[in-house]
Amino acid sequence: MATQNFHNMEGQSTHRPPLFNGVDYNYWKVRMRVYLQSIDYALWRIVENGPFVPTKSDKDKLIPKDPSEFDEDDERKLSLNARAMNILYCALDRNEFNRITSCKSAQAIWHTLEVIHEGTNQVKET
Repeated sequence: MATQNFHNMEGQSTHRPPLFNGVDYNYWKVRMRVYLQSIDYALWRIVENGPFVPTKSDKDKLIPKDPSEFDEDDERKLSLNARAMNILYCALDRNEFNRITSCKSAQAIWHTLEVIHEGTNQVKET
């Protein structure tokens, strides 16, 4: 039986997201949160709060903007969700990736992985 020599193991890369292969989700989750925050804290906010939705005022209420009305700042903020999704995609092996392919936002990916690997609050309480 082969044993690993932990004294000669290499550290993780700071240029690649930590890979999640379905094992030790809590460890990966903490590392992934910090990884996203280290790249751009706004990426983590997108994962926590959901994607940015450009809005405009219309008679004292906010309504979504038409894509033809997006300005440069709107497009930059919209791209944060795509960046966060791409980083999460790169951090998942094929099996985990297949579980989240229908998700439309980084927040939905994160939530789906949490439910799969931690259960819902209802399941946790029983």
